[in-house]
Amino acid sequence: MIPNTRRPLALLLTASLCLAARPAPRQSPDSLPQSERQQVLQLLLDLPDLQHFYHADLPGRLPVKFQTDAFVTPGLPLRKFNQPVLLLSARQLRQRGSRDYLHLGPLRRRHDTLDFRLGYAIEGVLAEGTLIRHTNDWRVGRYSVVEQ
Repeated sequence: MIPNTRRPLALLLTASLCLAARPAPRQSPDSLPQSERQQVLQLLLDLPDLQHFYHADLPGRLPVKFQTDAFVTPGLPLRKFNQPVLLLSARQLRQRGSRDYLHLGPLRRRHDTLDFRLGYAIEGVLAEGTLIRHTNDWRVGRYSVVEQ
């Protein structure tokens, strides 16, 4: 049994260890400032292993299209192949009959990492991986691009 004088210290130590063992809280990626969301999305557009799937030489593939959601919002200044990226809602994509667009899956943010899934259905491609925050910018960590 712990003597009475040490009991508060033991309780404090136990509580500290319990808090330290808890997983890092998830933060909403949507809470990132617009400038960081723009940087993250540009990094995803420019993933080296994804480039040949855009087929910029095929008719109708440019400009690149990205489906909007809570993270991909209209007005973000994204560029691909020296052209602005079109940011279109699911409804706008259906109205246009577009099938060649990027779709961002749910993002998971933990402190300085952001796990992503990015699909390009017309090519049957899925990119997934992690972005890592360094000071004031994001960098590509591990990722893979697979054809489904």
